[in-house]
Amino acid sequence: MRGYLHKSLSTVLEFIVENDRANLITSPQLLEFVSFYITQDTQKHQLLPELLTGCFRVTGKILTQCSLKDPITGDLTVEASAVPIDSVDIQLICVESILAGERFITDTSVIQTTQIADGDICRSLTLPIYVVLPRLLVCPTLFAGWRW
Repeated sequence: MRGYLHKSLSTVLEFIVENDRANLITSPQLLEFVSFYITQDTQKHQLLPELLTGCFRVTGKILTQCSLKDPITGDLTVEASAVPIDSVDIQLICVESILAGERFITDTSVIQTTQIADGDICRSLTLPIYVVLPRLLVCPTLFAGWRW
């Protein structure tokens, strides 16, 4: 159980979303998954003492290329946790960057949060990830590198 001011455990993955299936390669497509893991060593913020001394490991994989019409899929497994888990959520975050002078200005905003599991999860149980993209809130970059 985390205290009120403790941050959530997290990992960041980048994936590509295509708008039209006609642009995708028509040959037999190999699904490209990226594996990820979350441990107490991968976190950049202060953790509870129970997590620092105990064992915590979450692994999984997620599909990195999909159409806007298709969900983001994958799986997640809690291998070990020294403390009970309240819930597992996946956040879809929009990161926008612009070049201003000689530096980039970046803004992030949460588009959607999807709950994968509620309550303490059985260890070594594989949970499916199935996130439907919100078409009204997802806006792709249409043109990059424009200079005035």
